[in-house]
Amino acid sequence: MGIVNVFITVDSEVYPRTALWREQFMAREVDREIFCRTSRGKFGITFMADRLNAYGLKGVFFVEALFACAVGLAPLRRIIDALGERNQDIQLHVHPEWLKLANLSTLGGRVGYNLNEFSQEEQRELICYGLHNLTECGVRNIRAFRAGNFGADMATLRALAQTGIFIDSSYEILSLTRDGGLTELGLLIQPKEISGVHEFPVAFFEDRPGHRRPAQICAASNRELEAVLLHAWRSGWHSLVLLTHSFELIRNRKNYEKPCVPSWVLTHRFETLCRFLAANTDKFRTCHFADFNDFNFPNEIPSAPLQSPLALTLLRYGEQAASRFV
Repeated sequence: MGIVNVFITVDSEVYPRTALWREQFMAREVDREIFCRTSRGKFGITFMADRLNAYGLKGVFFVEALFACAVGLAPLRRIIDALGERNQDIQLHVHPEWLKLANLSTLGGRVGYNLNEFSQEEQRELICYGLHNLTECGVRNIRAFRAGNFGADMATLRALAQTGIFIDSSYEILSLTRDGGLTELGLLIQPKEISGVHEFPVAFFEDRPGHRRPAQICAASNRELEAVLLHAWRSGWHSLVLLTHSFELIRNRKNYEKPCVPSWVLTHRFETLCRFLAANTDKFRTCHFADFNDFNFPNEIPSAPLQSPLALTLLRYGEQAASRFV
């Protein structure tokens, strides 16, 4: 059995939730959504990057860059500088919701929730805006992309190829019936080259017969994640993409009447995942997309979803209930 390439991906994004979002943006929204400042410290991107570094692991931070068209480059540069100091991978994330605030005249006032609501040429323009903003903040070697809300379609892949981005990670099986437009790819479990772009699907697993769950920090317990990773290794998987968000390790994020506090259950879960991966380097290799070149995908691709024992699902129910209070 070979080594599984593991991508710990962190969607780093912000959205204005207050009426005075423009005036309060830098002081309140970025601190709350990206850095996750609490009275007990920061538990967002810098916390995650620091813990990854402490264990010698690599993470991929998909940084939403379109918001800089609405608020200027300073908040985005603050995010990029913090990650750059920690030598973690910075790749492109775009949420079209920002169009209604960004006033991009080249799109003629068009707004939308997902990229797949736009034409291929319009999608290319939005991707280019994001690329420009990241580049202006000093990011180099942008090779990978993830659509906001996983709302990509086949036109997204063609638009990415036009802009020179040849890695995408917008396929998320649980979003296909909601907002995603990559349904024609069917059940995609392992990376596949499509329209000149290497699609790396977000991993999922069955936590009970016929029920799918994302391999996401806030959605799966450590025992489940470890079972899923070991199942992938035993099955000879090429790659496995884990998902989290910059704000997942805190509570009260949406309630401005309460201060944000860390979720000790979820911070412990992130720490334990790092410890497990660091202790099993004979089975797993964490990767940056910036320097990844192993596109020799196996001809025989596993077709069965990853599995986690039902007993671990029941244990997670108890842990999830505890996370509301701890």
